[in-house]
Amino acid sequence: MGRKRKAQPVVPVVKSRKRARKIVTQFHKVNDALAILEEDANLNLVDKEAHRSRLQESLEALGGRAAYQSASQLSVSFHSTSKWVLARLQAMGIIRMQSAPSLSPSQPSQKPRLLEVGAITTTLLDCPAVQTTAIDLLSRHARIQQIDFFHLPQPPLSTFDVIVASMLINSLPTASARGDFLRRCHAYLEASKGYLFLILPSSCLTHSKYMTVGKFRSLVTTRVGFAVVEEKWTPKTVAFVLRASGKCDEGRLTAGREKVTSSSWAKKFDILL
Repeated sequence: MGRKRKAQPVVPVVKSRKRARKIVTQFHKVNDALAILEEDANLNLVDKEAHRSRLQESLEALGGRAAYQSASQLSVSFHSTSKWVLARLQAMGIIRMQSAPSLSPSQPSQKPRLLEVGAITTTLLDCPAVQTTAIDLLSRHARIQQIDFFHLPQPPLSTFDVIVASMLINSLPTASARGDFLRRCHAYLEASKGYLFLILPSSCLTHSKYMTVGKFRSLVTTRVGFAVVEEKWTPKTVAFVLRASGKCDEGRLTAGREKVTSSSWAKKFDILL
């Protein structure tokens, strides 16, 4: 008999787009503050714990991760990442739609294996052309498995043809966690032919103290082992299609963060490998 899920507090469904944007913005802002706090060597343990408690209370006041997911779910209902992913996979010849006889339900082994990390809808699960595994840290749907991506076995027991991670890397608490996330994605993809669909706020690359578009491209290609196949920019987001083209560099950068701007309004987004 499987373990019962831990009961989660009931959070009202977010129905206002304005409210959703506010929750998402504040959630990331508080998480950024928590990351900076953990790296602050000038604070003693007592003061650090006091600051941490206040920030955690701020997250709880927003409704925690459940409210963040509800807000994100409303946002994706207007901008469907999953539909774009399926359209790109079809254009790239990786999938065919259900009408194609070569992808009938009787031939599941021919379907590309897709892992959606941070899933909040079942769009990819509902697509018959792919064999989808959807996971999230706090699942809000019975078909989405409640699993922490960072707790999946290393090295992988099996690999995927496609990994989709939308608005996830920017919500990770530290630059090191983001680097680890990219390396884990690379490890879980089929060598030389697996694809990572990575979507994040465009401001993470255009308005960050530590990151630029060029630096990001260099990191994912030379340090992680991806090839940039495609980029799609909108005023709010950027989507990358990355192919696992080479071996992941297991070395670590020893240099500290390098600021690319000193603007006080710039984001703290960074990736350390």
